[in-house]
Formats: sequence, C-alpha cells, structure tokens
Amino acid sequence: MLLPIAGWALWQTGMGVMLLLGMDVKWFALTGVLVPFSLFLMHREAGIFDFRSISIPGLWYWTYLLFVLVPSLAAYRIEAGNHPDRFMASVLSALLTVPLGIVIGNIACRSRAGTVKAYYERPIQISPADFRSFGVLMVLGVCIILAVNHVREVSTVPLVYMIQNPGAAAQMNALREDSLKELDSNFAYVYDVLAKVFFPLLVMITGMRFMFVKTNVNRAMAIGTFICALLYCAMTLEKSPVGLAILCLAIAAYFKRRGRLTKAAILIPIALFAFPLIVFLFQTSNTAKSTQQNLFAAIGGRLFYGGAQVLFYYFDLVPDVLPYQNGATIGKFAMIMGMQPSKIANYVGLRIDPTLPKTVTANAAFLGTLYVDFGMTGVVLGSILTGIIMAVVQQYIIRRPKTLMSFCIYGFVMIKMTLLNIAALPYVLMSGGILIAIVPLVAGDLLGTRQRRRAGFGRQRSLNTARRTVIERSLRQPL
Repeated sequence: MLLPIAGWALWQTGMGVMLLLGMDVKWFALTGVLVPFSLFLMHREAGIFDFRSISIPGLWYWTYLLFVLVPSLAAYRIEAGNHPDRFMASVLSALLTVPLGIVIGNIACRSRAGTVKAYYERPIQISPADFRSFGVLMVLGVCIILAVNHVREVSTVPLVYMIQNPGAAAQMNALREDSLKELDSNFAYVYDVLAKVFFPLLVMITGMRFMFVKTNVNRAMAIGTFICALLYCAMTLEKSPVGLAILCLAIAAYFKRRGRLTKAAILIPIALFAFPLIVFLFQTSNTAKSTQQNLFAAIGGRLFYGGAQVLFYYFDLVPDVLPYQNGATIGKFAMIMGMQPSKIANYVGLRIDPTLPKTVTANAAFLGTLYVDFGMTGVVLGSILTGIIMAVVQQYIIRRPKTLMSFCIYGFVMIKMTLLNIAALPYVLMSGGILIAIVPLVAGDLLGTRQRRRAGFGRQRSLNTARRTVIERSLRQPL
C-alpha cells in the first residue's frame, strides 16, 4: 500500500515542477486526472507495483511513463509544429486504451489476479534438455559463422576504424550506415536479427544456465557467449544491441535473485551507458564538442527527450505535409497491397535536422505509425490491440511449464515489449523478435499435441484389440 502512495506523491511533485516550468494548464489538469486512474487500473490488471515479479505490461508501462509521457509534456511546450494537441491527446489516450486492451486480453484468457506473481514463485522444472550444451553450442556456432560472414562483407569495420581514427565522426557515421542500412547483402536482414534477437537471447540463456548450475562448462559458455555478443553488437557502433545484451544478462540475474536487488545493481546503468559514452568520446576526440555539456546533451537528451521529439514530428508532418499512409508504414503489408513502402521515418529525421545523412531514419513510439497510417482512429483502436497482444502473449508464456528456456523467453519478451516506446508494433513483433522468441514454445506445444494424439491412437488400438479378443473368445464358447 505504501508504494502506490509514494508513487502518487512523487508524481504530484513532478507535475508541480512541470507546471512551474510553464506546462500548459489544461494538459496538466488532464494528466493529473488520468495518470492516477491509469496506475490503479494497471496495478489491478498487471501488478505494476509488484517489483519482485514484474509483468510484461508492467515493465512497458513504467518505461512509457518515463520515456514517452513525461518527455512529451516538455516536447509540447518546446517544439513548434502542426497538431500539438493531437500529439498530446494521443500520448495521454494510451494511458487508458492500452490498459483497456489488457483488461480485454485478460478476460479473453480467463486470467486471474496474481497469476504473474504465482508464475515467479513457481519452481523451475529442471529438464535435462535445458542443460545439454550441444544444442546451445550448435546455435551459437551458427551465429558466430554468420557474424564472421558479416565482418567479411563489410569493407571497413566501424568499431576498428573508430579505435584507429578518433575524432572522425562523419566517417564513423558513414561506415555505420554502410554496415547496416546500405549493406549490399542477401543476409542484411539476418544480420539485423542476429544482433537484436539471437545473440541477446543466447546471452540470457547461457547466463541463466550458469547461475542455476555452476559448472566450468556453463561458465565458459556464458562468458564466451557474452563476449561474442558484445563484440558483434558493437561492431557497427549501433548502441541499442549492446545495451540489450547487457540488459538480458541483468534480467537473468534478477530472475535468479527472485527480484531482490543488491548494491551491485548500480552497475547496470553504468554498463548500459558505457558504450554510448565510449563512442561519443571517440567521435568528439580533439574537437570542441568534447565537453561535459555536449556529452549530456548527446546521451541524456537522446535517451530521455529524443523519442518524444521524434513522435511530435510524426503528428507535425501528417496530414498537412504528407497524407495518411493507410498502412504503408508496414513494409510487408505495403508490398502485398501493391503500395510504395512509407518513408515517414526518413522524412521525420530530415525534418528535425536537415544536415543529417539522407538515409537517416527517425523511428517513433507505436503511437506515431498508428497515427500516420490511420489517424486518431488508428491511435485508439491500435492502442487497444496493443494491450490485448501484451496480455495474450504474457498468458501464453506463463501457462506453459516453467522451464529454463520458457523463463528466459518470458524475460526476453518483457524487455522487447518496451521497444513499443521507440518503434512500431509490427516491427516489435516481427523484426524485434517477440514472435521469433516464442517459436520454441509453439513448436513444443505442436510436438506435444502430436505425441498425445499418437499415444491416444495407440491406446485406442490396444483397447479395440482387447475388445475383439474378448468377443472372439465368447463366440468360441459352446452355447
């Protein structure tokens, strides 16, 4: 009970500070009304104040408040553009529409309060398959082969160039684009998924294996996988895959300690910010930009304000500058419907800063593409659908037997769902890796169903044979 009260007091204090800084009064009042009701609804449906048993919707909700809602209040006041009220209304509407979708999803799945907490408290079913090294080594080997092939296809590795040429920021950015978006390779999509799905998931699995069964083999696999993941994810100078690998290891430790944090938890944010800090220092080495003020603006501003700023300009461009896209932001859907895929992310990036590379992409929270495609109707209905998907995916995972693999998948999906605050829903589900991660669970269910059917068919045949034997014996007996 004390946590909700403390959270309410902290929120009101923050809102008071925002009002003193010049926040619009009408949005201040509406936010002050919606947030407490939203907190109550989310705690009832997703247990957001149970910090020792964080739910998938719960982690998304806290990151939404921190990285979307609060910065949006500042963006509304700072940025200038078309439809700022639509922008703010959409951001606030998600406080109700997404929880409403979670309610619908929980009802559809017949979920009861406390199911997530019960899942955390349930012991892990130790399966021999969870601790066989052959399967993990085989997957890791394939990932390493693909990573080496990626290095071979890149003319100059951005990470190596950065170390050898400090201060050459423009060349580093160009090499990063060449190794990612502009890479002429049939495996470009595979490399992207490799860095953002497979390596982070392997880090979590091998880390959990070692934490639960501390053998030399598991230790070597955990350390080796983590090093390989860091080197490959850092190769292109892209920051998010490195942070994702570190976060996966942190979540594994969180699961092992049953949600209890120690003083070592302070190392997590330090590790998350370490690589962006290193890249910034190398890029600005021996230049006037290498100052403490520019450092905080580059890292802190992009992390806490950049997402809201980008989202603001999605509403600014559509429909005054660009028409509604009608689903063209969903690449595969656009191809099926014969439409030209939308370049809204590129337009927004150049709208914010025309000096950026022409290939820049500025991805926004899921609200941005919902609005760009279908307007305010898309924002409302799409947010409800997002909540339903969160609830259904969570219930699907926690209703499976709690094995080491399924627990890792739960943690990975929990992290990935927070990407909704910086990316579109279809991307998070597909390329983001949520559907890829639950494939083993779906395959296990299908295999188990097939085995049960075979067993049932075998028992039916045995029963029919026994019945025939009894009938034949009875017929042979004299009347």
